[in-house]
Amino acid sequence: MRPHRGGCGWWVPRHPDNVKFALRKVSLTYRQATFTFLVMKHTNDTTNAASGSRGPRLSTADKHQRDSYLREFLPAIALFGILQAIVEITVDENTTGARLWVLLPVLPMIGVAVALYRAVQRADEYGRIVMLECMALGFGAAMITAMALGFLGGIGSTWAWGGWLVFGAGMTTWGLTLLVRGIR
Repeated sequence: MRPHRGGCGWWVPRHPDNVKFALRKVSLTYRQATFTFLVMKHTNDTTNAASGSRGPRLSTADKHQRDSYLREFLPAIALFGILQAIVEITVDENTTGARLWVLLPVLPMIGVAVALYRAVQRADEYGRIVMLECMALGFGAAMITAMALGFLGGIGSTWAWGGWLVFGAGMTTWGLTLLVRGIR
C-alpha cells in the first residue's frame, strides 16, 4: 500500500479498518532525516490459515479463558438437563413432595451462576463490556416477554409453560447477541 501526502506536507500512511501494523522506513528530504512510520497492511480475512476455521484468531490466554469457562459451565448444564429429564419422567404432580422434587433441577444453576461470575472476573475490560451488554439485552428481552405474558394473563389467557418462554427469550437473545458480537 502506498502512503499519501498529508495536509502538512508530511508523507503519512492511509488508515484502513482492520489492519495490522508493520514498520517501514520512509526517507524525508524535508527534514533531512529518516523517520519510521507505521504502514498498515490488511489482515481483514478472519480465516485461520493453519486450521482453515472461520472466526477471529484467539490468543493462548483467550483459549485458556474459554476452556476454563466451558469446564465449569458444561457439567452444570448437563446435570441440569439430566435432573430435568428425571423430574419430568418420574415425578407425579399429585404427590406431596412434588413441589420440592420439581425444584431439584434449579440446584445445578448455582454452578452456572458461579461459572458466569468467574468468567466475568477472568475477562479483560472489553470482554466484560461485551458480556454485560449481551446480558442486558437478554434481560430486556425476558422482561418484555414477561410483560406480554402478564398482559395476556390479565385477560384470562395463561400458559403453563410461560416461565420457560420468558427464560428462553432471555437466554436466546443473550446467546445470539454474544454470537453476533463475537463475529464482528
